Amino acid sequence: MAELRARDVSELSDAQRQARARLIAELERYAAAGRFPHNHCVPGHRVPVFVDGHGTRCAVAHLIESTGHAALVARVAASRNLGWIHEIAADAELRRWLDECGISAAEAGRIQPSYCFSTKAEACFCNGQDDAVGVIEATYLAEGAEYTFTARVDAVHGGVNAKVGDEIVVTEYGELDSDSMLIVVGWGDESYDSPSAVRADGTVDPGCYYKVPPLRKEDAIDAVLSGDCVAHLGELHRKWSQSICRSNGCDCAQDDNPDPFSVALLATLVGWRTMRRRRDRKRRNGVEGKPGPG
Repeated sequence: MAELRARDVSELSDAQRQARARLIAELERYAAAGRFPHNHCVPGHRVPVFVDGHGTRCAVAHLIESTGHAALVARVAASRNLGWIHEIAADAELRRWLDECGISAAEAGRIQPSYCFSTKAEACFCNGQDDAVGVIEATYLAEGAEYTFTARVDAVHGGVNAKVGDEIVVTEYGELDSDSMLIVVGWGDESYDSPSAVRADGTVDPGCYYKVPPLRKEDAIDAVLSGDCVAHLGELHRKWSQSICRSNGCDCAQDDNPDPFSVALLATLVGWRTMRRRRDRKRRNGVEGKPGPG
């Protein structure tokens, strides 16, 4: 709800803004009522259910039906009842409905619970970067202490504590060659990590096993600076919003890679790195160790 209300809607028409406001109010009523669909289809797995056997609508189905499009709800329920919104958003009628209501496909996907811990955007690039303050374009110089290397700053975007020509210490890295070009995320406390190599064609190496669209360096930088990296990449291409889970449960999908161990290991690392970064951010900001309310 907070994300929906905080979005800049100045580019929407008056009709779209009014329709969007009505849907947000309706979504609030839906949440307060607390009547959500049950999964009787795939026992033991967390999956989305568009309309359950009792006729209960999921949040998105309810919003669609509240605007008079019951036929669309019935058609989706009959054809893709267990589908994620990001997967069924290619439906032309659903896309028209989203546009009329001023709701993006990424926002619709956020309204529907993900039921899995990560999208391709998070697994391949974003990894908990929502509190980053800026991005640095840099050149790899040399390996440093454990899990660090030094790099020369070539360009600065956002509020990072560095300037062109500085040498900085970057943490968390894979195999990089001398003079490799990369982008590095900055956190406002003279810490820099999450380096991504930039290829000769100007695209960023996402460093993952999943099939994702080419990511231009400029788009990668904009995604970090947007404050919602996952949603930003989802707006660029719907494949970034695809879950890395199987369609019948919460196991990581192996469609894009024949090596199940590598995919499972990547999924574990994504969750671990995200939690560690958030923990480190809190420690640097003096959050950890403080007593909670009450």
